[in-house]
Amino acid sequence: MEKQLYKLSRKIGKAATMVNDVKTLASGDPKRIAKRLMNKQTYKASHGGANKLARKITKNLWK
Repeated sequence: MEKQLYKLSRKIGKAATMVNDVKTLASGDPKRIAKRLMNKQTYKASHGGANKLARKITKNLWK
């Protein structure tokens, strides 16, 4: 049950992100589009390193 809820919440989050992207592009406001792009790139960069570290820690804990 927990895995299904987790997967559902991930899908809902991804759908919300996509809707936000479409809404931003549809606005046609170049400042808003640039800000959205910058925020997405910053989020990916910051969370990529944190996720990699978390995977290493988890992997070592369950050996």
